[in-house]
Amino acid sequence: MTKLALLRATIVGAIATLLLSTGPQASAAEPSRATSPATMKPVVVVSLASYDELHADIDFLGKASDNPDLVNGIDGLIAIVTQLQGLAGLDKTRPLGAAVRSDGVQFQMLAFVPVKNIKQLFSALSGAIGVPEKTGEHQWRINTRAGSAFVKEQGGWAFVAQLEDHLNDLPADPGALLAELPQHYDLAVRVHVQGIPEPLRDMMLDQLKQKLATRGGSGAKQSLAHRLLPGDGKQTAEAIGQLDSVTLGWSLDAAGRRTYFDVSITAVPGSRLAADAAAPQPSKMAGFLLPDATLSLHIDRSLPPEVIKRNLAIVESLKRALLKEIEDSGVLTNDDDKAKVNAWVDQTAAALAATVRSGMTNGGLVSFDGSPLTLAAGFAIEQSDKLDRVFREASELAETADRAPQFKLDIDKLGDVRFHRVTMPTDELIALSGANVDEMADLFQRTLGNEAQLTVGFGPGRVFAALGPEGLPTLKKVIEQSAKTSDSDDAALRVRLALGAVMQWWLKPASEGAAPGAGAAPAQSANPIWAQVADEVAAGGKDHLILTVSPIAHGLRVRLEGEHGVVKALGVGLKLMAVGGGPAGF
Repeated sequence: MTKLALLRATIVGAIATLLLSTGPQASAAEPSRATSPATMKPVVVVSLASYDELHADIDFLGKASDNPDLVNGIDGLIAIVTQLQGLAGLDKTRPLGAAVRSDGVQFQMLAFVPVKNIKQLFSALSGAIGVPEKTGEHQWRINTRAGSAFVKEQGGWAFVAQLEDHLNDLPADPGALLAELPQHYDLAVRVHVQGIPEPLRDMMLDQLKQKLATRGGSGAKQSLAHRLLPGDGKQTAEAIGQLDSVTLGWSLDAAGRRTYFDVSITAVPGSRLAADAAAPQPSKMAGFLLPDATLSLHIDRSLPPEVIKRNLAIVESLKRALLKEIEDSGVLTNDDDKAKVNAWVDQTAAALAATVRSGMTNGGLVSFDGSPLTLAAGFAIEQSDKLDRVFREASELAETADRAPQFKLDIDKLGDVRFHRVTMPTDELIALSGANVDEMADLFQRTLGNEAQLTVGFGPGRVFAALGPEGLPTLKKVIEQSAKTSDSDDAALRVRLALGAVMQWWLKPASEGAAPGAGAAPAQSANPIWAQVADEVAAGGKDHLILTVSPIAHGLRVRLEGEHGVVKALGVGLKLMAVGGGPAGF
């Protein structure tokens, strides 16, 4: 049933929907005003790739998921629905689309389907739309139980509207409304924010401002919300008011052997929001994007003035909260020790504030499977020498404290980065954390081993930290790779996750080699078919989910991409769900 729904929605359903459902049905007796198309602006545009493109992408999905007959099933279903005529009359090389347009007063809804012979297409779809009633030259009315619609053929397009006079003075090239969307996406929706009538847009922004100003919470919770959205949300509402467009797009990319989903926003050229979408600067941390990692992250983002101001306020607020916590805890009874710790907080806050004022956020994170696991991170930090001094002084204080971790200074060096290490027996760490030993012992043992090891590194303008016995070589590898990769990544943020490894952890019991870090795997009685899929996805290598945030002209794009192994998992998942398979939790 899932397969039939997919086929119908993708091919026949798309065409029938465009022919029948161009918006809320108006009464046949309802008067309407003919409006010059020169005054109409697009508000919402929907793009569907050409039949040939969709056909090729679904064929790719079928082959990737070991279901090569998927596309043949689609062809067979179309033959049944169209009474063995196929989609005769449809131009299978051009995209389909729909648009909502407005002149500032009224809205018009228009769909457009590329045709070679509209009469043949009517005949093929007669089982769904009936026999159209001719109302004029190259113009018809379709009557079904769902309502009526009007169709006009012009310039190789079948235009569909809910009111007949909306078919007057049609655009010569409706494909121009779709812009670049069909070239990049199988399915896309674009909202032209500035095309929304100004009174309606102002009303929506006013409602947003009121909602942000009266958001829930009180006391500490409310103050945190105000720090995150200062000015009662006015800046957020103003930023939304500067939006030019918002685009959602999805595609199965047969040529690239991947799938991706995008959310793109653009701002009005010259606006403050457009200026904030700056390209990333050369990165000091691009080496964190190690290709063999289970998880890797790299961020290289310039901060707009409003964000800098807000983050400085957050640093100051956290500093005050931490100093108060130290005072109220009563752990430090010696005045000299208390003064030292307070000074450390001041120095750390000063380094963070200097980093915020620099206007850049540059760092990364990487994780590898193993027992114990390896997790490493690093950031470009101004005044990092202050943090090195804090660490060295903390090691001196730890020597006189009970149940304190063991510090080892200057254990190694790479270039201008010096490394230190902090160790503590895992059972002592569990006791110190206050966790239930019986419940958490397995988690801590699998994650940290018998002894928790934290390696830290300080260099000019950089701070690193790594967890696990392989932390030091991992940090060295990242630093060396970053030196070779001095150019910036083209994304302000990039996150890569190896889906196969995650699926193996989720689906396999720990005794069968699941990745460590969370005790026994949740799905002890997992469906063996899914477990096999996890192995196949991981074995192929191309199994990453990739999240990127990239600058584009006057805006940014957020993309979630799945490599070939992810497409395979998607296709097999659909097949299993069609027969009632799949383990609990999926």
